[in-house]
Amino acid sequence: MGLILPKAFVTGGYVSTALLMCMSGITSAVCANLLVRSGLQEQLMSYSELTSKVLGRRMRVVIDLCISLAQYSFTISHISFMLTSLQTTVDGQTGIETPKWPYFVGICLILTRIAWVEDIKKFSITFLIGNLLIA
Repeated sequence: MGLILPKAFVTGGYVSTALLMCMSGITSAVCANLLVRSGLQEQLMSYSELTSKVLGRRMRVVIDLCISLAQYSFTISHISFMLTSLQTTVDGQTGIETPKWPYFVGICLILTRIAWVEDIKKFSITFLIGNLLIA
């Protein structure tokens, strides 16, 4: 059963975890809708500018810091996931235990190059393929 369902379902309960995920999704959708409607009403398309107008300059700095830290944590968690997955795959295929630093350097080089791409349309096909694989 552990291979079929994520560990959160096993430890949190099959029904309660699904219900909480649905409630979280609905809450996120409602909040995003309110945020978009507020931005349209105020003619502000930047979250930072909307925060500044509604809550003041000090809160804009706090919100910008929180958003930056959240994005940083997402980036670090994805790098950690890719690093561990790549190392485990290579170690499993070769039977040799390898250090993490070469994978880290390679991942950072690839992600840095991807971050420099200015035309995001170049990723539309790979984004579609990735979404299909997730689905």
